[in-house]
Amino acid sequence: MRYIYQNVVQDGRGNFVPGATITVYLAGGTTKASIYTAFTGGVADADSVIVTDSTGTYEFYVDEADYATTTSTQMFKVVMTKSGYTSETWDYIKIFPGMALDEAQEWTAQQNFNEKAITSAEAATAWDLDLAQCAVHTLTENTTISAPSNMNAGGTYVLRVVQAAGVYSLAFNAVFDWGEESAPSAPSANGDVLVCSFYSDGSTMYAGKFCLVEA
Repeated sequence: MRYIYQNVVQDGRGNFVPGATITVYLAGGTTKASIYTAFTGGVADADSVIVTDSTGTYEFYVDEADYATTTSTQMFKVVMTKSGYTSETWDYIKIFPGMALDEAQEWTAQQNFNEKAITSAEAATAWDLDLAQCAVHTLTENTTISAPSNMNAGGTYVLRVVQAAGVYSLAFNAVFDWGEESAPSAPSANGDVLVCSFYSDGSTMYAGKFCLVEA
């Protein structure tokens, strides 16, 4: 997908500057950026140069496909030059909509992790937290939830366990710390649900709260 950047060049008195040369670089350096003149089609401009129109306006597009590994962080530099004018540089311009990790964010819509299913094999249920920060396990045999892989210090995780018609038992690896409580047992009847939340320090899964819900 391409994203547009548009701006207007004015002189110190606020007059529009037509016919100015705009060269686009990657932020902080002299490597020219890949830019386009349209939202779709065409090829990147070989010189990374555009010219302001009669109202001093210029616009260009950047394509996330050109920056596949850096889309969320890649920023740009714009340099304006014209005979008789002092050149101007605007650096570290953010065009891609990726979130800056060092800036506060205010969401305007609900955010959540996709719930991923984890399964049991030979009485053990593996839980990869990189793949399933929010996980669901439907019991198919007596099982133990193994020590999760990829625990991160400061990470929060949720597990939902659903009892099946066979009414199977449930246990947890020793890395799960239930504090003064005992580890919860499996839901008691077909369709009953156990929900557990955890906070990790990178090596232990501390249980925050768990609840049993009958079907």
